[in-house]
Amino acid sequence: MEPSFNIKKNYIGYFILLLMFVLVVMLSFSFTFFDVNKNKRIDSRQKISLPFSTNKHIKVVLLYFGYVGCTKICVPSLTEISEIYNKVNNTDKVEFYFINISEDGSGVKEFANSFQKNFIGLQLSKEETEKLMNSLKAYKSDPLIKGGETYHTANLYMLLKTNDNEYILNNIYYTHTFNKKLIVTDIKK
Repeated sequence: MEPSFNIKKNYIGYFILLLMFVLVVMLSFSFTFFDVNKNKRIDSRQKISLPFSTNKHIKVVLLYFGYVGCTKICVPSLTEISEIYNKVNNTDKVEFYFINISEDGSGVKEFANSFQKNFIGLQLSKEETEKLMNSLKAYKSDPLIKGGETYHTANLYMLLKTNDNEYILNNIYYTHTFNKKLIVTDIKK
């Protein structure tokens, strides 16, 4: 009897491994709606509905999700984005929005402005933030311990204004450190 129990145990183990492999393959195929390339950029032409207004003359909107007090992710990323913004000559056609993902909106504008005086810090409603994050495939997770860091997407999103005065998602620049030269070139196009 013992040998048949070991055989059944082995089959169950193989079945679990096969099931895990199938799940990994399925998940990898589920992300093919974006074109990921070696420059740390994802290309897309998806229409994005912004829950806030932009100036009429703005052609490029840059979005970043974070929160005041985020030191591990936001501070280094916003420092890099500020350097990128400084290298763009047509800043009158480009706006950067720091979207606060925390429900506490105190100091959002000041936090964004501490990196660049032209950065716009926004506190949207919880529903507006979630809807915008979902449309951009962004995420956040609550801290594991009270008062801990909230983990979130550290991507920079580039939206372009169409002739119909709508915005489309042009690129997602993922993971800091950003390819600054590429982003500046893309903005200038």
